[in-house]
Amino acid sequence: TETTVVANAYYRSRPEGWAAGLAPFAFAASEGRRHHVLVPPVFFRWVDDDSSTTVALNFYHHVSPRGMHVGLVPFWFGSRRGDRAYDFFPPLLWLYRHRDYQRVTFFPLFDFVRDARSHQFTSPVFVHARQGEHEWSTLLGVYWRFRGPDMDARVIAPLYWDFLSTRSRTRLTTLAGLYWRYEKPGETTHLFLNVMYTHGEGPRGPSWSFHLF
Repeated sequence: TETTVVANAYYRSRPEGWAAGLAPFAFAASEGRRHHVLVPPVFFRWVDDDSSTTVALNFYHHVSPRGMHVGLVPFWFGSRRGDRAYDFFPPLLWLYRHRDYQRVTFFPLFDFVRDARSHQFTSPVFVHARQGEHEWSTLLGVYWRFRGPDMDARVIAPLYWDFLSTRSRTRLTTLAGLYWRYEKPGETTHLFLNVMYTHGEGPRGPSWSFHLF
């Protein structure tokens, strides 16, 4: 072992490694695969057999077999661990990913979530979601849309309601509860207050009927 000291500077050497410093401004050491550098309070770095950590002012970076963490305090925080990753920009933006799953949140404007079979977008005024063959949307809680393998519906509450069945090929529509229309293959019926009118195409050709209640 050999040690040299000059005023506030020192250097030490030995078979396993070395250490040096300029107190209290800078310190460094190395031993095999391990080493560190300190320049307080602006820079710190540690390295060992399987990980490393670096801090420079408000920036930090850490790597290990489990993953990586990085940030710029207090503006950004991030992480990568295998197939998982996130980025956070407080207090507004959050990003998260895991395999087929993804999420983006921009508070308070919107939140978006997606995976292999579904997705959903949510905001204070509009929501849209889809899962498999089913899908729905709403705007301001007034307009609604629902779709599925055998249904398609639209609602403008409370005035307009429209329901379509693709399986039975029928459709029911109402406007303010005053006007109703019902459609089925070959026939359509209209009802307005106490007046009903039906028309269609029958085996013998066009047909119609009129009723007054």
